[in-house]
Amino acid sequence: MMSAKPQGDNRRNTDVIALSPDGDLLAVGRNDVRVWDLNGVDHRIEYTTPIYCHNRLTHPIKAMRFVDKNTLEITSADGIHHWTLTTDKQVQ
Repeated sequence: MMSAKPQGDNRRNTDVIALSPDGDLLAVGRNDVRVWDLNGVDHRIEYTTPIYCHNRLTHPIKAMRFVDKNTLEITSADGIHHWTLTTDKQVQ
């Protein structure tokens, strides 16, 4: 049996993904965040325009999750931040 030994932190070049609690929204991010409504996707997602984009992050994303359908929690080197998708504003 062969196994690969991890070489350093491979997460630097990997997108982080999150699925909303109801399964309708998919968030993908690394240095920015893009969110798609999966109800409107009937083919490959890369050909579909995201419903939300946020590109003002100062550090790459380490983790991400939906708090609810409208709020995305993003963890990076500078802490944990919550963003409201409808207003694109950071919330406490």
